[in-house]
Amino acid sequence: MQPSFPSFAKVAIKPSVAITAALLLGCGDPPPTTPAAVNVRQRMERYQQALTNDAGSTQDRLTDCLSMADPDLAGDCALVVVNRAVRGAAGDPLMLCPQLPEGLWRDECWFEMAEISKRKDRAQAVALCDRATLFRDDCRQHLWQGALKKLVDRHGVRGLGQGLERAQAMHDDWATLLNEGDQHSFRFWRRYYQAGLGGMSPLDLTVCDALPDLHRERCLEAGIASWTTHLEDALQDPKKEAIICAAEPSLGLVAQWAEMGPQVHALDHPRLELAAAELQQDSCMRLIRDGPRP
Repeated sequence: MQPSFPSFAKVAIKPSVAITAALLLGCGDPPPTTPAAVNVRQRMERYQQALTNDAGSTQDRLTDCLSMADPDLAGDCALVVVNRAVRGAAGDPLMLCPQLPEGLWRDECWFEMAEISKRKDRAQAVALCDRATLFRDDCRQHLWQGALKKLVDRHGVRGLGQGLERAQAMHDDWATLLNEGDQHSFRFWRRYYQAGLGGMSPLDLTVCDALPDLHRERCLEAGIASWTTHLEDALQDPKKEAIICAAEPSLGLVAQWAEMGPQVHALDHPRLELAAAELQQDSCMRLIRDGPRP
């Protein structure tokens, strides 16, 4: 089984309560005076006061945050304090993050500290990621994926082959630090080629055919994986599922499905047709067995 891997965007936890605080405490109409609204406003005022306590130390502000009764408010507030302190070289993440509640908020703290540390000390960044239990894999991938995306964007989809030497050096550099073996290689190259092919519409896998054998296969697998994911999303629509099942394989499935949207639109390629045939078979068997989706 191939390992899964996160996307370029970090896992979204929730909108920052700082935004809510800004909305509730900003200018405008007088705030509502119901008991519930007053309670919310008081909590947000407490949150804002903890963050704007210029007379106190980082530890004072952190203590103020963590004393809040609402655990999400306390965690979000504490995370902002730690972030500001470390970015301003006024705090040590190894001393600050352990003070956050165990679980989501502490792991998010390790994740964000790793993001900050990677510019100066990549080994420390990896060590911080390893503390972020809930987000460990996301965190580790975030250490290199930003630079990889810039490399892909610099060369463009038609220049994937030109970027291979730089990409290989980046891969090897991080492989030593991460010590993940094949898992790192899979994630790295899958991301490289999906980032390169992701902006193509229609998807044209012939760009993969010009690559060296190993990279040709990596490129094809990445493109096919993304394309089938979009098709599987389309299958959730009963009308599109009916179109997929009604297509005649002898006429080329890929071409017949092109009108279902730009993310599904692709040019003919033998490997893509094989994947399409497998997906159609699985989908139509489900349709026959279970009937149309509600």
